[in-house]
Amino acid sequence: MKSLYASLILLLVSLYKAQEILYCSNMENPVGPKDCNYLPLQRDYYKCCYVRERYYFNGKFENTTACQPFDRYDYDNLAKQVKSRRNYLNAKGAIIQDFVVNCSSNYLYLSLLSFMLFLL
Repeated sequence: MKSLYASLILLLVSLYKAQEILYCSNMENPVGPKDCNYLPLQRDYYKCCYVRERYYFNGKFENTTACQPFDRYDYDNLAKQVKSRRNYLNAKGAIIQDFVVNCSSNYLYLSLLSFMLFLL
């Protein structure tokens, strides 16, 4: 019986150690916005956004995707940051093919709509 308890404790400890929280900044190679928009955020961040950059630089095609956490100030000034990044890449001589920042919050609209339908 003691061996059963010991094995259960070892199993619980291994499950606890195996379950690491995947935060927004830790997500590697997201496929689309849905991979980023629902990830938990670390302290002092407001929104997790999907960022995809495709450009040619020095004859080489660069295709990067990432989940980027933004604080409230950066999120409110997102258009300026995107413009600044595009200008930076252009100044370096890159030919931008695609630059996407998606901070979709459709789940808020969906939950609000379903709540309104529930009240009817």
